[in-house]
Amino acid sequence: MRVTLALAAIAGLTTPAARAGLEGALASHALVQLPLLVLLGLVLGRAVETRWPGQGGFNDDGIPGLVLASGVAAIWMLPRSMDAALTSGWVEALKFASVPGLVGLPLGASWSRLGPVARSFVLANGVSMLWTLGWLYAIAPVRVCNFYLRGDQALLGQLYLGLGFALLGGALLRAICGPGLAVGLVARFASRPGRRTRAATARLAGSAGERLPSGGLRA
Repeated sequence: MRVTLALAAIAGLTTPAARAGLEGALASHALVQLPLLVLLGLVLGRAVETRWPGQGGFNDDGIPGLVLASGVAAIWMLPRSMDAALTSGWVEALKFASVPGLVGLPLGASWSRLGPVARSFVLANGVSMLWTLGWLYAIAPVRVCNFYLRGDQALLGQLYLGLGFALLGGALLRAICGPGLAVGLVARFASRPGRRTRAATARLAGSAGERLPSGGLRA
């Protein structure tokens, strides 16, 4: 069922309306359309791993799938590749086939088999790519994507840099404090307003008790 839904979603993203909406801005092209294709590929990859664990011995440790996914992802993050997808129908078709099929699928099939070192490599590689491209987009004096304005690429550069810092910060917090950190922080901050409200109510009640019925203060 999940495979069918994922394939249907990929087909939906290829429709002219979806392409026009997501490819009309550089940020949505790079940070919405491409990640969605990767996520849908991850669903397919998990199904492949469930049905053919280790893919017949080819991907026992997950490294071959990781190498394949990293290489293809690097290609599609380049400005020239996104430009080519907008000008060539066969490059656009290749994008819709290769991003879910050669990035998301092998990564989804490999992730559960990767050890801590390999997963750290994925994070470090992703953050470094985001920072490098973010810096390029942010400071480039000319348009690096011919079909998008400089303002679009500057915005994408800032988003890439911010996303890289967010990923790194989240990984460091998880490593230092454990995976339950987010839940603990949410619970802690959620409880604070209640404590403050109760304390403020108590102070108001105490202040009201010190007042006389006539409105004067008790000496």
